[in-house]
Amino acid sequence: MACRQKLMSILVLGALFLGASISLSAPQEPGASITLAQAQSTQVQSATIPIEGMACMLCVGRVKKTLKAIDGVQEVTVSLEHRHAHIRYRETTVSTEHLAAAVEKLGYTAGTPTVEHTP
Repeated sequence: MACRQKLMSILVLGALFLGASISLSAPQEPGASITLAQAQSTQVQSATIPIEGMACMLCVGRVKKTLKAIDGVQEVTVSLEHRHAHIRYRETTVSTEHLAAAVEKLGYTAGTPTVEHTP
């Protein structure tokens, strides 16, 4: 058994060294019906936060950089024209209140976030 594990380790390291992508998964029990990817995707939400006070693309960049740096945030788009930020985030890690507070801390006025429930 130990020999087999060493061989697998060598094969995996060799494949990674050559640039291959490897996906390892543990055997699932017959009753298991949800995968890790499915569980994680159910935790991802989208929200739009209205933002007042942005005047230029530097403002947009500051808001985007700040929101992207928050743990749990996956994607951020900020619109100067529409005066809002659209955020995809992991709801188990960060709240919309925390996101709005980060915008407020920059000196802008954050409106009430609108959460879009994704299937």
